[in-house]
Amino acid sequence: MIEQLEKAWRASSKPFHDETIYCEDLVPIGALQAFVSSIVQHIDLYYRSNSLFLFDDWHAHDGIIVPAGPVSIKQLAEHVATADSLYKWRQGDFQVYRSVYPDTSDFLLRVNVLDENEDPNQYPGIWGSLSFTGHGFDLVEIRKRGHGVAGLRLIQANSKQYFDRAYAGSVVG
Repeated sequence: MIEQLEKAWRASSKPFHDETIYCEDLVPIGALQAFVSSIVQHIDLYYRSNSLFLFDDWHAHDGIIVPAGPVSIKQLAEHVATADSLYKWRQGDFQVYRSVYPDTSDFLLRVNVLDENEDPNQYPGIWGSLSFTGHGFDLVEIRKRGHGVAGLRLIQANSKQYFDRAYAGSVVG
């Protein structure tokens, strides 16, 4: 995570003050791409005037803090436009997500795409997962956008608890 979001997570502050929607299991790249692309359309529709930031999220890998950089909605849409572009956009390390949030910290979108045939026995081909952390209308809309996406099963949980369970860094007293 970035320092600002790490502090917000630990304090259960925005965007971690409500719920997180996440994939119950890994999802084939085609289904993941369709869902992520739909979420980016939601971001474009409701957060068009916001500045967006992108970072590699190491929260579930080793918890290191990294900086974020600006990303335009156009760049983001291009990264998720096809299964191939989504695959090329992946971070590539185990449990490291590509994450996007707005300047208002209203949401946190995290996307993880595994390497092709990373687990060929259980998950042949390309698979991945995502989480969307936010509140209110955003959560309702994201769940709606997930309906009908083949192979996608979504879970919703308290954000603070979800990120506590996913944390792979050192426990801070």
